[in-house]
Amino acid sequence: MPALETVARSAGGGRHTASRRANIDSSVRTSALGNLTGLTALSVPCGFSGAGLPIGLQVIGKPLREAEALAVGAAWERLNPTAGRMPHLP
Repeated sequence: MPALETVARSAGGGRHTASRRANIDSSVRTSALGNLTGLTALSVPCGFSGAGLPIGLQVIGKPLREAEALAVGAAWERLNPTAGRMPHLP
């Protein structure tokens, strides 16, 4: 499952506008499953968008099985060709 529905967006600033609220809603939509059900979840880097922004992979496991989820995340990081690569910052 993706960690977010889209690639990273600008954090912006100022008041909570409708577009900022939509950004927050889309950011929580994929993480809410684990939060509401008590499932174990973690996000691991899995690549970069065409614009060079990081993309995350969310690993979801059984409740109280953190070691298993961490093992899956570690295995993914060992096999991921972009592991250790940092996004380009302006």
